[in-house]
Amino acid sequence: MLFFSSCNSTKHLSENLYLLRKNSIQIKTNNRFLKKNDLLDQLQSFIIQKPNSYFPSTGLGISFPLKLYLYNLRYKKYANDSNSLFIKNKIVEKPVIYDSSLKNKSKNNIAKYLYNNGYFYANVSDSTYVKNKKAYVYYTIETGKKYQINQFSYDIDDTIIANIIANNVNQFPIQPNKDFSMSLLDEQRSYVTNLLRNNGYFFFNNSNISFLLDTLQTDAKIKKRENLLFKSLNINSAETKNPINISLKIRNNDDIRAYKTYSIGNIKLYMDFESNADFTDSTLQHILYEQIDFYFHHYYVNKNVIHKHIFLDKGTYFKQDNYDQTINKLNDLGIFKYIRIFIDADTAVENRNLNCTIVLSPNQKYDVSLNVELSNATTYSLGSALNFNIKNRNVLKGANLLSANLTGGYEYSYNNNLSPNFLEKFYLLSRNISGNLNFILPKFILPFPIKGTSKSNQPTTTLTIGSSLQDRINYFKLINTVFSINYNWHETEKKQWNVVPAFMNFISLPFTSDSFKHRLATNSFLEKSYQEAFIEGERINFIYSK
Repeated sequence: MLFFSSCNSTKHLSENLYLLRKNSIQIKTNNRFLKKNDLLDQLQSFIIQKPNSYFPSTGLGISFPLKLYLYNLRYKKYANDSNSLFIKNKIVEKPVIYDSSLKNKSKNNIAKYLYNNGYFYANVSDSTYVKNKKAYVYYTIETGKKYQINQFSYDIDDTIIANIIANNVNQFPIQPNKDFSMSLLDEQRSYVTNLLRNNGYFFFNNSNISFLLDTLQTDAKIKKRENLLFKSLNINSAETKNPINISLKIRNNDDIRAYKTYSIGNIKLYMDFESNADFTDSTLQHILYEQIDFYFHHYYVNKNVIHKHIFLDKGTYFKQDNYDQTINKLNDLGIFKYIRIFIDADTAVENRNLNCTIVLSPNQKYDVSLNVELSNATTYSLGSALNFNIKNRNVLKGANLLSANLTGGYEYSYNNNLSPNFLEKFYLLSRNISGNLNFILPKFILPFPIKGTSKSNQPTTTLTIGSSLQDRINYFKLINTVFSINYNWHETEKKQWNVVPAFMNFISLPFTSDSFKHRLATNSFLEKSYQEAFIEGERINFIYSK
């Protein structure tokens, strides 16, 4: 009786409140090519207010809001305790009260999404049906025609920039016959800005780009030809997409710097930056290396290591990709807490140089952790383990990462008949100990030099060695030792190589009991699993990313 009395999901709602029961979306369109289910899924995400979750009842075709019912079972408790873990963890759910203002916001969200995706004349309407204190919300969408890109042109008042655009137009996100969307314009704007900044136009930005959209069909001959074609193919013209012409416009917006190329000038690098006072601290040590001025309190990391991860070169044109790559690759070293690059134009306008200041704040050199674990499984009653980890991020000041791990543990079983003393009822099943060393160097370690490598290859060498001992009491002792050397580098931005010239795995059994030997002799599968072995080999992986 208690269950049925609590199953009234609206029992605690006051007179003017309604439980949101369902949101429904109906799409009306003449476009037979439209994938309605995909569009429905996309539009559902723009509805702000969602009803309570309902669980289906198998085979009966009905569903019920279980989490809401559980909430109502203890309504007074949950209503006065909004921070309840049951509510936070969504074990129970508060009733979702219908809110007409959220319905209007959802309607506007849907309309905006449709407009931004080329449905310029879509119509979105809504209605609400109330029954038994429950609200059912309906959204009706008439999509109208979707716009498709017909022609793309550009209007640029600088001949050099116009040539750059012309040489890359086939790579543009905007292409004829593509479905139009506002996000496509944003993608195009970002593409052009990045393209020009990669050609030295440091002060060029998105605000220098605008678009002219033309949806007018003024060519009566084209329209007539289209109508004849539709008729011959038995296609309703309402099923076709409206053409839209797009013109990309570039202007300097009265900032002449936007149309000028800039080169990298002086480069200053603060290796162990502490505060802004470092910029004027005359006591800092200074080294000039490969046209970079290094400043530091303490010689934190070898200068050649940092230099190999800096892609801004004095005297070369500024490239946005080189700027981004410098930050990313320095960050990959793992020895800096944060990395910043400040760029200032030379005060002498005719120089058109960009002075760069690279600020590096050191990360904590060591990481040490100690973990204690307690466990239990079907094969043992109680297990304990101790894990010790230590990491040195900057071995020999070369950004070399050394990681060491040591783990030891015991597994016990329980026998109530062993002793009247509780602790003595546990007996040892097995003990395990393992240790691993991992050493990663940001360069190749080889007995011979390699020619033709560059900064962009970003080579790494990884050395791994580890060993583990499994001691199964009264059965066996098994030692497993592994070693490998791994080389990784990027041939190009899209091509990556991973070469393991040597890996070894040695398994030994220094002890096996007579009873365990007997079990092995009578079970060929088990015998093969516990054989001493030495495995060695090589491996090459090639990764191509589109």
